[in-house]
Amino acid sequence: MLIDLSIALDSIELSKQDRNVLKDYMFGMSLVQIGKKYNFTRSNADFIIKKITKRVQQFLIGGDEK
Repeated sequence: MLIDLSIALDSIELSKQDRNVLKDYMFGMSLVQIGKKYNFTRSNADFIIKKITKRVQQFLIGGDEK
C-alpha cells in the first residue's frame, strides 16, 4: 500500500504549495500551524489536504488521475 501511495503522489500533478502543505501535514503539523505558515486559514489547509486525498483515492481506484 505504501508503494501505491508513493506512486500516486508522484503521478498526480500538485502545485508546489499543495506539495508543501502535504509534506508539512505528513510530518505532523496541525492545520492551524500550516495555515499560519502559508498565511491562510485552517479551513483552507483542510480543504487542500482533502483535495489531495480525493485525488489520491481516485488515482488508486481508477488507475489515473482523471
